[in-house]
Amino acid sequence: MGKLSFHYIEHKVDSLIEYSHFFGKIFGVTEAGWSPDIGSGILGTITLEPFGLASELAQDETEADIRAFAVAPRAQGQGAGRNLLLAVIECAGKRGVCFLRLCTRPAMKAAQHLYTRTGFSRTPDLDFEPGPGIILRAYELALPSNPFPGPQPDEQPE
Repeated sequence: MGKLSFHYIEHKVDSLIEYSHFFGKIFGVTEAGWSPDIGSGILGTITLEPFGLASELAQDETEADIRAFAVAPRAQGQGAGRNLLLAVIECAGKRGVCFLRLCTRPAMKAAQHLYTRTGFSRTPDLDFEPGPGIILRAYELALPSNPFPGPQPDEQPE
């Protein structure tokens, strides 16, 4: 069975060409196209990027960006993307992140549907163009201030 990858990338991927090379290596893309091997390899990847000077959307330490989110075509529609997104949301909550932000291209309708079904909302004021003719739509998710409901160790039940 294939693997899902949730990680932090040391080297920030800045251009669409770098992204295509990065995902090509991860998903086993050859010059002829996607690898026909369905049973092995990485099926998806997602990165939680804490706020930093080079953040695309995150505006302070309470926010983080989701980047490098992709699912291999052979795994799309099977829950891999949802599982990755839920894992990064859980990780962000445990780290005290208040807002998760991400961006996507207008043509990526399935991704946009996943984001809205998972609770993300559009933030058009954060849309941007990283290059001529490349439009990115921004989304955000407000995380609960206490991601772990129930009595806390130092709280008394009522």
